[in-house]
Amino acid sequence: MRKEEYLQKLEQLLYNIPAEDRYEAIQFYSDYLEDAGEQVEEVIRSLGTPEELAKSIQRDLYGDKEKARKGKLTAGQWIIFLILCLCAAPVIVPICGAVLSIILAIIIALIAIIFGAGVAGIALVVAAIVLIVVAIVKLIVSPLSSLIMLGSGLLMVGIGLIGIAFAVWIVCKVFPKIFVWFVDICSGIIHKK
Repeated sequence: MRKEEYLQKLEQLLYNIPAEDRYEAIQFYSDYLEDAGEQVEEVIRSLGTPEELAKSIQRDLYGDKEKARKGKLTAGQWIIFLILCLCAAPVIVPICGAVLSIILAIIIALIAIIFGAGVAGIALVVAAIVLIVVAIVKLIVSPLSSLIMLGSGLLMVGIGLIGIAFAVWIVCKVFPKIFVWFVDICSGIIHKK
């Protein structure tokens, strides 16, 4: 890269610093490259790309003050932010309420489904035990209907155990992962940089 191109690119990259500082930096490096004479290409390589040099100049000018200024609002910016929040509140509050209501409804529905599966499983197992006991008692009087009742009872036990196992699996395996995912999202929002 030629000296003129390098300095022109550097000047473009320093657009966000005050004009006086930009002029001084460009003049300094122009003189520095002029003094290099025939070794100007080596000196340019030692300086790095124009982007790297621009970052270095900005870091030298602002130091940690620039980092400290980032993310901090001035009093005027806070006032404008608060006014905007007040103006947007009639729209934002109902929308947030609706979104939270939908999320809460989904959570309650999932809990109801899981609770229902567990209760239905327990009820099926209890009913199946009663059916099996009745089938055993009536085995001598009506063997064919007793065998049908016994088979139905065993089928109900299997379905009930599947429902209970599903509810226990959801509570032990899925809920903790959902909870960790939710905490990670909330933590990411709160600690966003």
